[in-house]
Amino acid sequence: MVGAAASAQESTPMTVEANDLLEWNQNEGTYTAIGNAVATQGAAEIKANKLVASYDPASASRRIGTLVATGNVTYKNETATATGDRLVYNVDAETYLVEGNNAKVTGTNGTMTATKDIRYDAANPEAQMITAIGAAVYVDAEGRSVAGEKIVALLGADGALQTLDADTNVKVISINGQIATGDAVAYNYTTSKALLTGNVEIIDGPSIMRGDRAEVDFDSGISRILSDGSGKRVSGVLNP
Repeated sequence: MVGAAASAQESTPMTVEANDLLEWNQNEGTYTAIGNAVATQGAAEIKANKLVASYDPASASRRIGTLVATGNVTYKNETATATGDRLVYNVDAETYLVEGNNAKVTGTNGTMTATKDIRYDAANPEAQMITAIGAAVYVDAEGRSVAGEKIVALLGADGALQTLDADTNVKVISINGQIATGDAVAYNYTTSKALLTGNVEIIDGPSIMRGDRAEVDFDSGISRILSDGSGKRVSGVLNP
C-alpha cells in the first residue's frame, strides 16, 4: 500500500477478512467486506467497519485500483498510522485521503491532525507529502507545534519530517510555551527554525513583539522579529 513501489503492489496479494460479509460483484468490479473488516498487503493494514475494493472488470488482471474504508478507520504501514471516519486509497497514485473531524496521521517524529481531511502522497518515497486541511496542527515528539488552516509537510524515505509550510491563522508554539502567530510559516525540521511572515506577533508571557517577519529557533529558544526592508519599524511591549 502507501510507501510501497508499484512493482511490489502488483506482486503482493491483498488479503481481506470480515466478521459479517465478503461479497464479490463481478459486474461492477468490487470486493466488499463488512464488520470489523481488515485488508492487509505486505506491511500495510487497513481496518474499518466497511471496505470496498474496486478494479476494472474489463481488465484480465483484476488489479485493485481503489480501496474505500468507512467507519472507525485505521491505516498502518512501516512509517505512519492514520485514523479517521473515511479513507480513500488510490493504489496507482500511491496516495490516501483520510477524512473526518478527527482525521489524524502519526509518523516517525510527530502527529498531524485536521478537521477536514489529510492527504498522504507517497508516489516519491524520497519526498513523501502530507497535506492537511481544516484547523490543521502538527505536533512533534518534543511537544513543539505548528498550526494553520492548511499545512503541507515533506517527509523523507524513513517517514521523518523534513520541511513544513502552513498558512492562514498560523500559530507556532515552542516547548517553553512561547507563542508566535502570523499569516504563514515555513519550518525546517533539520535546522529547527521557523520563519513566520505577515502580521507576526511573538508572545512570551506578558511580553509581545510585532513585525512583518520573525524567526523562531526551537533549539536555542531564541526568537527574532525582523524588518521586511520597507522601512517599517518593528515594535515590542516588554514586561518584566
